[in-house]
Amino acid sequence: KMESGYHVNNICYQAALKWGARSLMIDVPAITEQKETRDQLMNSQYYQTIAKAWDHLDIAVFGIGSPATKGEEAWRGFYGDAVIAELENGKVAGDICSRFYDGNGIPVHTEISDRTLTIELEQIKQARYSIGVAESLEKVTGILGALNGGYMNVLVTTQETAQKILEY
Repeated sequence: KMESGYHVNNICYQAALKWGARSLMIDVPAITEQKETRDQLMNSQYYQTIAKAWDHLDIAVFGIGSPATKGEEAWRGFYGDAVIAELENGKVAGDICSRFYDGNGIPVHTEISDRTLTIELEQIKQARYSIGVAESLEKVTGILGALNGGYMNVLVTTQETAQKILEY
């Protein structure tokens, strides 16, 4: 569950309107309740069309999440308390599109990995411009992990967050 203002389809649609572009909406949950459901959806023609588009990205714009973010109800509500507890065990530094990685940028397999329907981190790396958008001191480890993994070559952040990144 997620407030509609934070939903990726809404964000992409609004951005496409502002940029005079078109958006492809993925009308499936990002995380399914069963792996079998994810597998069936991945085999659908509709999903295959979206997945093929990911192989040809020129520009990827994405947010960076972090289990260190306290009180972020949208993030906690999306993943649920059980998954958040797993993420807070110290192995996960951050996520991009619900794909988790450690401080070195190495992907971390979680209990939801096999139920996730999103772009792969390697596909994001292939974009000419991979633009991460994140700010807050709690997200510094997630940002550093994304940089270490080579998942972004552009970072949009605040001066305070950038200063903290430079201190590491």
